[in-house]
Order: sequence, then C-alpha cells, then structure tokens
Amino acid sequence: MTIKFPLQDEDGSISAVCGISPDITAQREATRLQEELTETQRSAIEELRSSRLETVERLARAIELYDPGTGEHVNRMAVVAAFLGTKFGLERERVELLRAAAPMHDVGKIGIPAEIIAKPGALTPDERKEMEKHTEIGHQLLSGSRNALLRMAAEIALTHHERFDGGGYPQGLSGEEIPVEGRLVAVADVFDALLSDRSYRPAMSVDEAVSLIEEGSGSQFDPRIAELLLDNLKQALSLRA
Repeated sequence: MTIKFPLQDEDGSISAVCGISPDITAQREATRLQEELTETQRSAIEELRSSRLETVERLARAIELYDPGTGEHVNRMAVVAAFLGTKFGLERERVELLRAAAPMHDVGKIGIPAEIIAKPGALTPDERKEMEKHTEIGHQLLSGSRNALLRMAAEIALTHHERFDGGGYPQGLSGEEIPVEGRLVAVADVFDALLSDRSYRPAMSVDEAVSLIEEGSGSQFDPRIAELLLDNLKQALSLRA
C-alpha cells in the first residue's frame, strides 16, 4: 500500500503527487534499530571483555608484588604459550584466551609463605611440598566462574605442573588427560624460566635450555609441543625480547 499526498506550488495549485510506502519505511526503521542494537551489544561485550582482562592483569600484578621475579616472566611465557598454541592448531579465539589466562598460572603462590618464595637456595622436601600447593590454591582462587577466561586460567593453574609421564602434581595426570593448555604452559613456563635469572641460579644458555627441553620431551613434556618449540626456536626466542 502507498500513501499519496499532493505537493502544492506557491499559488496553492497541485504541482505533483508524492507517495510513501509504510512497509518500506517500517523496514528501514527496523534495519536502523537492528544496527543500533548490534552496535550496543558489541560495545557491551567489548566493555565486559576489557573488565575481565583488567581483573586478570590486576591479579598478575598482585603476584608480581608478592614475588617480584615473576612479572616479566609470566608475560614472556604467555606469549610463547600462545605462539605454541597457534602452531599446535588451536583456533584463534582459544589462543587469545590462552594468552590472557596463562599469566595466572602461578597466582596461587600468594598463598605460600614468603620465606619459601624468596628462599635463595634449594627447598627442603617439606618446603617443596608446601610450594606445590600453589597449583591447588590458584585453582581455588580462579575457579567457580562462568567466564571462559577465568575457567581456562583455573585449569592452567591446576595442571601446569603435571607431567606427560604421570609423575607431576597435584593429580598425577598423564598424556592427554592433561588439558592442552596445561601442556602448552608447562613447556613455555620451563623454557622461559631456564633462560631467566632465578634467586637460586643464573640464567642458562640457549643450548643448555634446549638440552633440558629435549631431555624432558615425552616424560615431563608433551613431545609434540616440545618439538614445536624446538622446530621454531628462533621465533620463540624473538618473542621473549
């Protein structure tokens, strides 16, 4: 249906007849409203994502203040973990979550006595047992959320010290029982730690670090992920710069 109305000239005479289709007008209005709604939803999602990332960053800052040596380390290893995740074939969204969640892997250390965290020498068996609790503490801190980022962070916190051969902690998982994000972080975490100064030893050389990754392939580490690191060593090293 078309609604018609006359157009008059200056003398009041009808000079033309115009028409408007209500259906077309309504359709255009509906399209405009849909576009506005879509933009509003996009903005809301982006704001929510930003607030969640800020929460993660603040948690990372908290553990950095408690253990100053972790700050640059967690960011470097997260970048390497995401790089390995891409090489492993994870979809882009999952890699982005991994990059954001990985820095939380050691957040449970805030529940470990400061004298153990800062001890310059080797830990005693009892101190080592206490230190190992950081995986479960981190999981407790991060779990229980419906948010995918925090769920992944909780899973990584719990599983990044599991070993591919089943000899890790806290659950003694083995092989693909260990979530892939935990396996990726395990390799990236050790790789960066070996190349970093620690309170109990200086940084190792690249050759020494490579030798230890090779030695742990199939026992401590998922052999596929260890191989990805070694096959792309130059790129992985450049990501730490």
